[in-house]
Amino acid sequence: MHAMNIGYKSFSFSSFGMSVVVRVGIKPEYEDVKGAARKNYIEKNLGIPVKNISSRHLYVIDGLPFKEQAKMAAEKLLADKVVEYYEIFEAENKEVYSQPSLPVDSKGPWLVWVGYKTQPLVLDAWGDTTKKAMTDLGIHAKSVRHMEEFLIEGELDMTQIDTICREKLADGKVQDFTYRPVRGNDV
Repeated sequence: MHAMNIGYKSFSFSSFGMSVVVRVGIKPEYEDVKGAARKNYIEKNLGIPVKNISSRHLYVIDGLPFKEQAKMAAEKLLADKVVEYYEIFEAENKEVYSQPSLPVDSKGPWLVWVGYKTQPLVLDAWGDTTKKAMTDLGIHAKSVRHMEEFLIEGELDMTQIDTICREKLADGKVQDFTYRPVRGNDV
């Protein structure tokens, strides 16, 4: 079992075959319009100065027998090859979801992850729809979970990041979140 710490909760996904994560983001030569809109909202409505926000989609795919299937899904379904890039890594080899104990004075930039709660009546429609589309392509995964990843740049402390997550990035009724300062090889 792999555990992911999302906010103050954890959720697990079992490993049947290979568990991979496909990260899809906007290529650097294009503007991240969603990130810019979130930045503007945060500055205007929350009064927190932010230098930049980059948003990326994460697809946690469980149960693929071959890594090549993840590449096929990324190229044919998940990423727009004109404006987006993708990366694939095995879930157990990438420690992106852990939130270590942080001193209160930690400053950004920050990585934030937002995902759907694993509770009855909470549906990850994006993940379920992706799984169905993958099946149509002949790629059979046990499950697909969708998450969003944000790189938030600026001199932000943990209290400000927590406020941004609660007030703008996550819907507390159906989503949890976690965050940590960027490490050297994260970006």
